[in-house]
Amino acid sequence: MIIDSRYSRQILLNEIGETGQTKINKSQVAIVGCGGLGAIAAMYLAGAGIGSIILIDGDTPDITNIHRQVFYNGNETHSKSQILGQKINTLNPEVNVVIESNFLDKNNIDDLLTGVDIVLECTDDIMSKYLVNDFCAIENIPLVYGAIYKYEGYVSLFRNQEENDVHLRDIFPEPNPEIPTCSEVGVYNIIAGLIGLMQANEALKYLLRVGEGLANKLLTYECLSSKQIVLNLKKNWNVDLEDLYEKTLYTSASCASAPEIMASQLINNRSDYLLISVMPKGEHQAYDEKTKWSEISDIENSIKSSEPKPIVIYCRRGRVSKSVVSDLIKSNARRKIFSLEGGYKALQKYQSKSAD
Repeated sequence: MIIDSRYSRQILLNEIGETGQTKINKSQVAIVGCGGLGAIAAMYLAGAGIGSIILIDGDTPDITNIHRQVFYNGNETHSKSQILGQKINTLNPEVNVVIESNFLDKNNIDDLLTGVDIVLECTDDIMSKYLVNDFCAIENIPLVYGAIYKYEGYVSLFRNQEENDVHLRDIFPEPNPEIPTCSEVGVYNIIAGLIGLMQANEALKYLLRVGEGLANKLLTYECLSSKQIVLNLKKNWNVDLEDLYEKTLYTSASCASAPEIMASQLINNRSDYLLISVMPKGEHQAYDEKTKWSEISDIENSIKSSEPKPIVIYCRRGRVSKSVVSDLIKSNARRKIFSLEGGYKALQKYQSKSAD
């Protein structure tokens, strides 16, 4: 069998060789989330010669992402999965890239993940992590877990092949909606790159069946001290996962109750709504001169002092505003308050389409 010379340096390694390279070339990997972790993992897996890579992300790059998501520039209008797919095609045209420009949910997860050899979970959304974990555990799909917090990172391999194989719920039985995202508490860019590479490493080791993997272990790494710890894990969660999966929506309970409005409806009826931004002050972008801004901590006062119009609240992508609106409607039952679906990004996208 003739193998592309681009892989010659790793074929020289005894643990890989031509046999191992053939395994890599025939493998299919799914990457959920193409941000700081997923983008770096995807590029190195493509460089190694993974035969097929499924990229799943409905988000578009934002300038606040770029310090850790170095394959984007922040001005793109296409999804991260589309942009990353193009870069992979340039790096290694031999890789078959499958693009999914929608976020993963219960409606599309079966079609996207069934049949892959391994999944890398690279999002910063807590409910997405549990959705992917539970589906992969039920379907016996190996999963590489990765997460970051400020200067710290976490990696594990959930093999999902044997009864005693540990998965996410053995470590954290239930999702904690109070865990902040990178946009809320900040993140050190280096940790994103390190954890993404560690996830790619775990995937390759598993596909090649070489080295010592992180199955039933959790690796933690802290950048400021350069300390790395590997914890041994035990199976301790024995609830009927299939039953739980069927009953769970995998959306935040608070966000599920928040009414939303689409960008098109807001723009086409702009005079009917009071528009308030809750984006961080340093990142705030006003839609027009009538747009108001409020800190989340002061949003109640902003609403009480506002004119009696339906209110639309927006953030960058629509997630924070949904949580804000969900809390507001509990104490402002008589006011019509909406979250802007897709946030400021949706406004930009709609305006761009209208201009075309």
